[in-house]
Amino acid sequence: MFKKFLNWFDGGYDREFYKKHQNDIQQNNSRVLGIGLITIAIFLSSFLVVELTTGIIQIHVNAFAIMLGLTIIMFAIHTLLTKNKYIATLVLMSIFVASFSTFLIFEETYYMPNKNAVIFYVFMLALPILIIAPPYAILNYNILSFAALAIMSYIFKEKSLFIKDLMFGLCCIVAGIFLGRHSLINTFDGYSLRDKLEYQSRYDPLTNIYNRRAGRKRLEEVMVNEDKIAIAMIDIDDFKLYNDTYGHVKGDEVLRTLSSIFLYHARKHGFFVSRFGGEEFLFVTYGYDVEIIRSILDECAKDMKLAHIEDKNSQYGTVTFSAGYTITNSCKDIEKLVEIADEALYLAKDNGKNQIIFKKIDKE
Repeated sequence: MFKKFLNWFDGGYDREFYKKHQNDIQQNNSRVLGIGLITIAIFLSSFLVVELTTGIIQIHVNAFAIMLGLTIIMFAIHTLLTKNKYIATLVLMSIFVASFSTFLIFEETYYMPNKNAVIFYVFMLALPILIIAPPYAILNYNILSFAALAIMSYIFKEKSLFIKDLMFGLCCIVAGIFLGRHSLINTFDGYSLRDKLEYQSRYDPLTNIYNRRAGRKRLEEVMVNEDKIAIAMIDIDDFKLYNDTYGHVKGDEVLRTLSSIFLYHARKHGFFVSRFGGEEFLFVTYGYDVEIIRSILDECAKDMKLAHIEDKNSQYGTVTFSAGYTITNSCKDIEKLVEIADEALYLAKDNGKNQIIFKKIDKE
């Protein structure tokens, strides 16, 4: 039962999902903490000014002054630590929330035992909701803070007030859990939507491999870090005729099958493939084993043959592809590399199709 409750409380929380967005989450926490520290400093300063000038609030001036000083110090530390590292802000946030919450409970139960300290408990529950933390941490925080409130209230208050604090506190915990779960669901839904939009901008919807724009961007990144690069241009043989004969639905199945073959081998060897055009693909290898591209293309051709997609218009009886590739040790001109690979592809087409042709770069 308790496990089911925790799963419900998670609000769709997933450790891998959280880890994927950890940097964004930490940056968001950092911003929230910075704003929160400034807001609390203004809050404390205002109370001190009003108390010192009028004396009508009846707060403990020394305690508020100490907390204001701690807030300013923590904001200074926060500013220094969050220039490059955001993980420190999570530790700082935990310390600050715990100390500030304890202070508020102490202020309202010890110095003003006849006032309802649980008002500040609402504030303690609201703080974790404003940040994105693992839900279990929020639940633990809520339970511990409620325990602190109950103990302080029991020690310093009359029994009737203690019972009121207890009931009000339990109501706040329930409300906090529901609000926290709702906040987490909305937040993670926002990240999920962003992931989907990012996926749609990078991947071809039909084949689920890089689209042309993402493939080029990936190639640009590779060219920055690698000198030895091989590029292959691949084209399905007589694909227009296949579509005219068997229909576009069957044509889409061919594209998906060939893409899955390319993607399998690209992932297996640690390289990448993208859809370049209608039935054209760009396959890239790089690093010390750049010349493996030929064997990978041969493996893809064998798998395509095993798939045995019938094509009565083909002299081979099945759907085939042609490929042209080139290898460079220093060229950083993407257009030139693609052009040479494309020329090799046309040579493969002219030589009877179902061919893999290499073309050397004359001058690098």
